[in-house]
Amino acid sequence: RMIRVAQSFGGCPPGIVDQPRSSIVNLGGTTSFQVIASGTVPLWYQWQKNLSNVTGATNSTFTISPASAADEGSYRCIVTSPYGSVTSDAATLTVIGPPSILVQPTN
Repeated sequence: RMIRVAQSFGGCPPGIVDQPRSSIVNLGGTTSFQVIASGTVPLWYQWQKNLSNVTGATNSTFTISPASAADEGSYRCIVTSPYGSVTSDAATLTVIGPPSILVQPTN
């Protein structure tokens, strides 16, 4: 008598455990976005700014330094594995400049 044993080689698709958080940074400062994902490895990361891929931003943490006004926007991360992909919530980066005098004092 022959007994068949079923084997499953499937994996678990990625999921987001901890979402990136919005950030306010001073002009010229440093800030980082981080995503924590679960799922069957390997996991690949691709950060996006305003829905466009950020070249070279392929780790779970994405650091901006020095921050400029051009860096302001919405950032999210797409996490991919051989079993699927998931997109994080968007986090907003706000860059603030030094204080300025809007009205000069008078005598």
